[in-house]
Amino acid sequence: MHLIKVCVAVVLFQLSVFAASDVWTGNVAERFKSGIGKIENPYIISTAEEFALMAKRYSDSAYYRLDADIVLNTGDAKDWATSAPKNKWTVYGDTTKFARVHLDGNGHSISGLYINSDKDYQGLFGAWSGIATNIVIKNSYVKGRDFVGTLAGSFEYERSRDYYNPFGNRAGGNVENIEADVIVEGRKFVGGLVGLAGATRLNSVVLGGLITQKKNVFQNMILMY
Repeated sequence: MHLIKVCVAVVLFQLSVFAASDVWTGNVAERFKSGIGKIENPYIISTAEEFALMAKRYSDSAYYRLDADIVLNTGDAKDWATSAPKNKWTVYGDTTKFARVHLDGNGHSISGLYINSDKDYQGLFGAWSGIATNIVIKNSYVKGRDFVGTLAGSFEYERSRDYYNPFGNRAGGNVENIEADVIVEGRKFVGGLVGLAGATRLNSVVLGGLITQKKNVFQNMILMY
């Protein structure tokens, strides 16, 4: 009888580990259940609703860590140019007010990101000055006009504010250990990850997918400097 209980416990543990993440409801969480937003105790994001709250609080200069895969939409991103999925991402941050988000993906994935806009600075954030590390981005569609990328339309140093990375160096941002398989469309300054990058450290990036640009001005599979 004791052996049976142990076996059942092991099966339940395996099921919980490999359980699929819930798809975003389109709502925004009211608060984070864990963490205080500091580098030594970041906010822990375990749902898509908490991920949306992170985006909404883009100017807080807080630190975040994913604790689960984030699924914003299901379906095939290849179809979304003509048939939109349920949830459209709200893009926060521009060059007048940068997103100061420091996000550690912790090896988890973000999938189903959908942006379809005729405006400049489109991406997970419009203009980002912070950190993006250890993230897998897949099955996503991002369309804008100028300065378009999956992570950000622009990832650079915010000149109105001194930013120091965890190594104590002044920098615009840090993009490291990112894998992406995405569809990105725009007119000019279009990159698979970042449309325009300045004073940004880039390391260990793997990119696949399709990048489409209407004007032959600064297109790159990863980013433009």
